[in-house]
Amino acid sequence: MKKDITVVITLWKRNYLRLQLDSIINQSVRPSEIWIIQCEHHIEIDEILNEFRPMYSNFVVIKSDTNLKYFLDFQSL
Repeated sequence: MKKDITVVITLWKRNYLRLQLDSIINQSVRPSEIWIIQCEHHIEIDEILNEFRPMYSNFVVIKSDTNLKYFLDFQSL
């Protein structure tokens, strides 16, 4: 039985989104969704997402003006 996989990427002052998306999308099993949670606005992600949309379109983007600190890493989704 195939299960849906959701990948959650948290962003805060890390400019590795291209590398992360490339790695995730090129896995042998693609996720059903990729959630990108951006805390504050330290890097521009819209341009990067537009580059990847032709290859993969199931992005869920959550942008927060608040720095959620380490709490976001321990959420149960």
